[in-house]
Amino acid sequence: MDIKISFLYFLSVIFFIALVMTYKRFQHVKKISLEFKKTMDMRLRDIHLVTDDDIKNSALQNKIVIQPGTAIPLAEIKTILAVKLDHIGDVLLTTPALKALREYFPSARIVALVSQWTKDVLKNNPHVDELLFFDFFPVAGRLSHLTRKRKSQLQHLLSPYSFDLAIDFRKEPETREVLTLANPRYTAGYGGHSLPFKLTVELPAFPRRIHRAEQFLDLVRALGAQTSASEPTLYPSDEDRSFARNFLARHGVQPQDTLIGIHPGARDEIKQWFKERYAALIDKLAAEFPHGKIFLFGGPLDKMFLLEIMSNTSAKPILCDSPFALLQFAAILEKMHVFIGNNSAPVHIASAMKTPVVEIHSAFVDSREWSPYGKRNIILEADIPCAPCHKTVCRTWYYEERKPVPLFCLRLIHTEDVVRAVKKILDGSQSS
Repeated sequence: MDIKISFLYFLSVIFFIALVMTYKRFQHVKKISLEFKKTMDMRLRDIHLVTDDDIKNSALQNKIVIQPGTAIPLAEIKTILAVKLDHIGDVLLTTPALKALREYFPSARIVALVSQWTKDVLKNNPHVDELLFFDFFPVAGRLSHLTRKRKSQLQHLLSPYSFDLAIDFRKEPETREVLTLANPRYTAGYGGHSLPFKLTVELPAFPRRIHRAEQFLDLVRALGAQTSASEPTLYPSDEDRSFARNFLARHGVQPQDTLIGIHPGARDEIKQWFKERYAALIDKLAAEFPHGKIFLFGGPLDKMFLLEIMSNTSAKPILCDSPFALLQFAAILEKMHVFIGNNSAPVHIASAMKTPVVEIHSAFVDSREWSPYGKRNIILEADIPCAPCHKTVCRTWYYEERKPVPLFCLRLIHTEDVVRAVKKILDGSQSS
């Protein structure tokens, strides 16, 4: 009998706990539904230009940690290793810092360590003397780690050099060990991750919300450089620009044509606006700009997505699904009057070529850190409480009429918003 009573008591406790958890979940859903209603009242943030005023107040205010007795003598810095084992857009946003590094150490030899698949970002860059390649990340992957074998390979790659200074521009800690394998006299990077070794010059890994290009510049400023902001830059060759001219000529582009580039693909679903809206956008742009030529760009992984967009449009854009070399692609984007895309590498490439960008920005990352850098760009984003989420798969569903709505951050951005932004850019360029 006592056992039965104890068992029933145990079940009642479990039931009570489950009831409390269900109630809390209900309250959470109710809260999100209320937030949804508030968001609907203010459906979209005002379209805004990313101007110099947005970023000029990013002078170094982080706490710089410099190890005692280790002042870096400028005259002794002859060889510098700049480590940026990261994705294409991340490497591109490091180019202002590399320029600042060259200006501060004009006589030093700067060697950049990047992945094979990002090397063209720094190709022809006058601020880098030599490129070394090590594929820390898979092309479409996220994280990797250094096995004993890979450490040995990397050490063998770096051993012929006598680096005076090594800088890791990646904020996350996975690549910090590369600095020790380079065996430099001085090191610089981001701390705050319980590293097993001390950096000579260290910044907090996660300072206030300023653009990543500015954060990378702050690392050079921490070394003592007095440098102002500059925009990310790519350096296509004369051959790349000739390729771009021939490409446009093959598609019958005339001087009076308005060239609109669209890259709808993204590595993650949470960054990718919807194919139906891209199709509707193409039709609206074609009607709005009768002298416009719309180019739809994408790589091999985007092929099915591009074909689905094409099948839903009446105004057929010029489909460009053959892969280009990165700097050939950059030279083509340089010719566009406006470029539209998600928060992925192509919008950063277009912006680096001084082409105005309309970016459709999801809640994945903070636009203050990751939007294309430049005052000519327009960033479209929804003001919702779950942003930035840093989730590759949407796990916060809002409720509309008791139905769950995933990817709500992207659903709040409509084709009319994008058309309005494109018109704002083109009207400005035609009047200037």
